Amino acid sequence: MGKIDVEVRFPTINVYLVAEHRLLREPLVRLLQKREICVVGASRYLELTAEQIATSQCEILLLDFPTTYDALAVIDELRVRTPHIKVAASL
Repeated sequence: MGKIDVEVRFPTINVYLVAEHRLLREPLVRLLQKREICVVGASRYLELTAEQIATSQCEILLLDFPTTYDALAVIDELRVRTPHIKVAASL
């Protein structure tokens, strides 16, 4: 009998990454992409809006350290507006 090659594909995960510092944000984007995770957006907290996250079709919002009032307000708005998006934050 011949060998059968079967490629197992996992569903793609869409992630939106928010990190204030470029030196953290850019390597994380590359690392996630190497793991075949689709990064649908990346930004700093100052550029962050609930609208751009909601329209990005992300499933997970990954935050490095959301301590500013504006970042917490965006997270609260997203929980109401798009409750299907999971939020993972380093606190």
